[in-house]
Amino acid sequence: MLSSYDILIVGAGVAGPALAHALATKTCDNRRAPLRIALLERSLSKPDRIVAELLQPGGVTALKQLGLESCLEDLGSVSLLGYHVLRGEQGICASFPEGHDARAFEHGAFVMALRDRARQAPNVDVIEITVLGLIENEDTHRVIGVRASKAGGQPESYFADLVIVADGSTSKFRTAVLGSMLYEPSHRGYLAGLILKDLKLAVPQYATMIVLKRAGPVVLFELPNNEHRMLVELKESPPDLKDPEISVTAGT
Repeated sequence: MLSSYDILIVGAGVAGPALAHALATKTCDNRRAPLRIALLERSLSKPDRIVAELLQPGGVTALKQLGLESCLEDLGSVSLLGYHVLRGEQGICASFPEGHDARAFEHGAFVMALRDRARQAPNVDVIEITVLGLIENEDTHRVIGVRASKAGGQPESYFADLVIVADGSTSKFRTAVLGSMLYEPSHRGYLAGLILKDLKLAVPQYATMIVLKRAGPVVLFELPNNEHRMLVELKESPPDLKDPEISVTAGT
């Protein structure tokens, strides 16, 4: 099966749906017909991850410019005005510029909101499919499409004038697109994430950052539904915190 589009976007995390919506809606006035865009994602189920849950003021501004600010409102994001930085008993408040705020939210809910907006954009097909590889022009080596397969199905070919790879930090296509790199990517640290209930931070509407000696910082911020996220930076890979044999005790 062959499918042809103007643009293919591989990956429907945060960047992919936002880009699909922007390309579909911001170009309408300058074209006779909207761009035909396919947004390809291995799983369209709600992600269960702790990444990208604190959107800085620049990101909030970018969403507004793209017309996607309703994604923040629909999922009940929490407005944060800056950071309360603690080192020992010393503390300072670092506020964002006046008129700007950060937003905190549950990652999976934010991604699902972005995907819904991409579906609503003109001529955008959101397809649950696993991309197996990139298709290159034999003469120019330009990427002109992808090979992909749906669950239990045969490989299919998708072609487009422009192919955008947005499949995240663990991209399996990075080397194919960028070629040989001067260095090998490596993990320099890890984050362990905890959700705390009924917590009261010292400075309301500010994310708390605790600076520790000989260790990475600890960051706490409010999420919707009276929950707080705690992120702890570790030198080594954290244990499986969902393991019932691991207990966490919070002191006061």
